[in-house]
Amino acid sequence: PSYGRYNRNKSLSENINLPNSLLSRFDLMFLILDTADIDRDMALARHVTFVHQNEGTKKPEGGDEEIGNNSEEDEEESS
Repeated sequence: PSYGRYNRNKSLSENINLPNSLLSRFDLMFLILDTADIDRDMALARHVTFVHQNEGTKKPEGGDEEIGNNSEEDEEESS
């Protein structure tokens, strides 16, 4: 959007800053708005950074399993 943020008080064409003649060529337009949430945005940024920093590292043994989802057989084997 123009000026980096979508302004709900302006029309779609004003926010996108494209002429109506060009916008009229599209049959459908979907508007997806991201509400600013500092905690959620920081959590997402940390996750993306972690994934890229650890890309290509070997997973620990059993890394495909989720923590806390052991079956009864796994519990019997470990006891």
